[in-house]
Amino acid sequence: MPTDTRRYSSELREQQAAQTRQRIVEAAVVRFGQNGYERTTLAEIAAEAKVSVETVRAHGPKSALVLAAVECVSYDHEVQPFIESELGQGYLAQTDPESYLDHAVRVSLEINKLSFGAYAALASAAAGDPELDRALTARLALAREEIDQLVGICIDRGWARTDLPRDELVASVWVLVMPETYERLVHRAGFDDERYLAWLRRSLAETIRPRG
Repeated sequence: MPTDTRRYSSELREQQAAQTRQRIVEAAVVRFGQNGYERTTLAEIAAEAKVSVETVRAHGPKSALVLAAVECVSYDHEVQPFIESELGQGYLAQTDPESYLDHAVRVSLEINKLSFGAYAALASAAAGDPELDRALTARLALAREEIDQLVGICIDRGWARTDLPRDELVASVWVLVMPETYERLVHRAGFDDERYLAWLRRSLAETIRPRG
């Protein structure tokens, strides 16, 4: 077989393998979101991805798949710094504190609807797995760094209160926008999207806005 043909065949196999893995991870996001970590089986993930159980098993045990699911629904900091990404630039483009809050709550809703199930599954799995617990802690630290950058925009533009330390302000915002809070309000307390958006906007405004 000519070298070019072998190279093409190898690249094609790699592309197909990457596409298969992406389908499996996306299926894991769906199934973990629906059923949680303990009740989700490799067979269910395989059915969702339309592949064999053996194919799913080749991509790792369930513990590896739940971590991959969280990575799938989280920003990839290895691509570029968060604030330089299209997502980060969307925040920088806001010209006043009101539009900034409007933008922030819409983005939070979109992200949390997609990610809350995967994060809940990882938290459940991490309770009995020290390695996953470390991975969860690291992932949450990255999310907190993102919030720090977004709060920093408000501070730099004079849109934030000055009576609290920055790290405390960041922690307060982080708790408000995190997927776990969304899950409690929407899937436990019965808030619909509009009520969640209104609650989050009001809560962020009360937390961030300058006093006096």
